[in-house]
Amino acid sequence: MTFVKDPCGIVCVLVTYMAVLYADYVVTHWIILQTMPNSLWAPFHVVAFNTIVFLLAMAHLKAVLLDPGTVPLPQIRIDFSDLHSEKNYNHEREEWTMCTRCETYRPPRAHHCRICKRCIRRMDHHCPWINNCVGERNQKYFLQFLLYVCALAVYSIFLIVISWLYPCEDCHVDVSQAQSRMMHSVLLLLESALFGLFVIAIMVDQMHAILYDETAVEAVQQKGPYRIHRPKMALLAEVCGRGHPMLWMLPCTSLNRKHHDYETSDGESGTLIHRFSRHVSLTKRDFTDKTKYGFKVSNFYPLPDVESYSQQIRNLATVDLAKLITFTTDFRSKADFRSYTEIVNALDEECVRRIQGSTTYELLEMLHCFMYLLPNKIAQLKSYQSAMPKLIELFGGGAENERDFLTIVFFLGMWKRNKTGSVLMNEFLQQYLDRYLTPQLSQMDFAILANASYKTSLRLAEESEAFKRRLVDEIVNFDNTDDPALMVTLIKCARMNRLASDEIVQKVRSYVQANGHRKELDFRGLAHLFAYIADNRIKDETLEALFVEGCWARFEQEIRTNGFETQSQSCRPKDIATFLWACGTLSVPMEATGVNFNMLEKAIRLKVEAGEYRYIPDVLVDTVLSLWICDRKSIGLFRLLFKDRALVQNLRKERAKIESRKDLLLSCAEIDLPEAMDMVKAIRKPGDAFVLDRPAPEFLVRPALQKVAECLNHMKKAGDLPLTALRFNLPVKNLNIAGILVQFANGVVVNLDVMDDKHCLSDGLTPVGLLKLKSRILEDRSIKQATVR
Repeated sequence: MTFVKDPCGIVCVLVTYMAVLYADYVVTHWIILQTMPNSLWAPFHVVAFNTIVFLLAMAHLKAVLLDPGTVPLPQIRIDFSDLHSEKNYNHEREEWTMCTRCETYRPPRAHHCRICKRCIRRMDHHCPWINNCVGERNQKYFLQFLLYVCALAVYSIFLIVISWLYPCEDCHVDVSQAQSRMMHSVLLLLESALFGLFVIAIMVDQMHAILYDETAVEAVQQKGPYRIHRPKMALLAEVCGRGHPMLWMLPCTSLNRKHHDYETSDGESGTLIHRFSRHVSLTKRDFTDKTKYGFKVSNFYPLPDVESYSQQIRNLATVDLAKLITFTTDFRSKADFRSYTEIVNALDEECVRRIQGSTTYELLEMLHCFMYLLPNKIAQLKSYQSAMPKLIELFGGGAENERDFLTIVFFLGMWKRNKTGSVLMNEFLQQYLDRYLTPQLSQMDFAILANASYKTSLRLAEESEAFKRRLVDEIVNFDNTDDPALMVTLIKCARMNRLASDEIVQKVRSYVQANGHRKELDFRGLAHLFAYIADNRIKDETLEALFVEGCWARFEQEIRTNGFETQSQSCRPKDIATFLWACGTLSVPMEATGVNFNMLEKAIRLKVEAGEYRYIPDVLVDTVLSLWICDRKSIGLFRLLFKDRALVQNLRKERAKIESRKDLLLSCAEIDLPEAMDMVKAIRKPGDAFVLDRPAPEFLVRPALQKVAECLNHMKKAGDLPLTALRFNLPVKNLNIAGILVQFANGVVVNLDVMDDKHCLSDGLTPVGLLKLKSRILEDRSIKQATVR
């Protein structure tokens, strides 16, 4: 409960209740009881009118006393770890900012109220009539209050008109009573008209703010709608609750509390990388420096002299320079992009200049502050790239300790998809991993280590038996009530290390059965767990159904909540590709599932058009190819992939493995979709996608295939089989599963495939997705085929 001690607001609240009570008094005493004393309509109108008064009072009290969404103040001194939301990280308005008045970090759309003296999440405006801000948690009740006031005003005017049209029979007897009734009626009419029109105007403004997803503060700042593709009903549900729309009119709690939970400056929740960042900052950071900062923020922000900024920051101590980086976040929302870029570049260059002369403490302070300022682009900074080798050098110079070891591992993990980062991480862990990978290392510490190795594509399990054993133990002994994101991180690390373990498979099975209903286990988390089952080619129809139904239910919920809004952090392009790859690999019969492919393809198409695949075209290739394996030949996505010149150009820059998957997709299109031939011709020369007697390269002839061929040759020589010829073939271009083309004496030709451990699931009967794709293509071509286990 909250109450703002604002004199103006308190007076307005008292005036509101006096006006409502006066309206109730006039309607009940002077209109209903005097104009219809003997009518059955009298008790009906009394009950109906007072019901609206009661609902109005309840809605108003909740709007007045309920916390509108106050951003909590930090309980400790401000730390500079990353508290940004990853969602829409390319969108500037999704960034957290720092309020210099509250001295706390605030989430997106939060603004400081000068009357409440606090930052309010999704603040619309401060309303004196409720003596409170209209924010995320009380906007529903404020809207109900407006609606009930409007209803009360219309009801009052209706009853006044009825009393004038049908006056009471005894009113002419007492002239003073008639005059009093007329006076009260006129006063109530004026009150109802004025308040009614005023409230209607506010209510229209509120509905516009909700339906167009733009608060009054954002409208003044001319930021435009916050989310363009969000459905109107989803926006209303976000304010009024996830319950039935009929319940939206009642002043009771129907909000989904979890939907309104948000990350505070103390770091109570948030995405996993930010949780790691806070953990490292709060438990591994040196807090011996108790000073706030030795400079005046006003000398730099909010109006810095860009031309002389570089010279100004040279006079700062290195620790103060790091602290200034944090204040730059607040400057971002008040500056044009060019000025902000110049400021960040100046800070980056100044930090680079000081790297060689800095201590471990100063370097880590810089990194913590840049982690807050640019969490998703920190690895692009020159200061970061210079600081990491220097940190490793200082660490090896006699300053070794477990605290700095884990901090360096965490920051090296941010240098993902980079050869230099992988090399540095590999060398660092080769030297120090066995020393610091002790039983005393906590679960969170090991999760940070596992995540960093995964991000830098290191397979530590191949080199360290201790790491391998610890990884298996952490997964197998994981508490089902812990954060699912930690479990998913460990599974991703196991996948990177190609760690096949029956213990882990059994744990994943039991974990999903126990936690499949938890909302914290989102689409991407469930997709990665599913992918581990696919990696190990486990055939379990019950488990498959659990994964597919769980993933699709979460995907549908995302669509219902956000529409086809792009940049969804839960259903990212690579997570959709992971889910479809697992379905394809395990040969899941998608026609028997509840997956709506039209909805899925529409979501993918909108993500392509929004540019989400622009720099990851390989993910789109995998997605379309997985759909093909699942027997969903999407010509629309195929054309979208190869029609986008930027996507095609980025594909050419990728490694050979991605090029082979693209070529396989083109072969499938050439074989299965004649209507896509124009696109194929524009990319490569068609005509040889399917050649039944194409010789298979020697490196594709597997030992199992060689063994079957030797057996057939032996039977041919012994006269047990009437064979005239057999040879290794590769009928589908770029589908690198060789077979044996067997020709019988009667002229019949049979394509023989061998299901070894690599090409069948754990039941020994079901082929993997690619082999099933090959079989389907041969069947469509009316080629006789057989399979040998």
